[in-house]
Amino acid sequence: MTRQRRLRAVRAEYETEQVKAGQLKKTPYLRQLPKYWAAFHRGAFKIEYEGRDRAVPGQLSELTSKLVHVRKDFTRIRRS
Repeated sequence: MTRQRRLRAVRAEYETEQVKAGQLKKTPYLRQLPKYWAAFHRGAFKIEYEGRDRAVPGQLSELTSKLVHVRKDFTRIRRS
């Protein structure tokens, strides 16, 4: 197939699909979830579904304060 014929074929296919897309009433799903998600039907969050590796709020506070703490002997360079 020559380059021009291939270009015309691709353009015709593209334009056909554009017309089809313009006639859609609903937005199609652009992904397909794995089968194990079939039983999930949205709903409220339930704490019992959380894993045991969940951090306690007090632990989070302690960890973040250590992450952002600046030692007293550290000299900050102020930029203006």
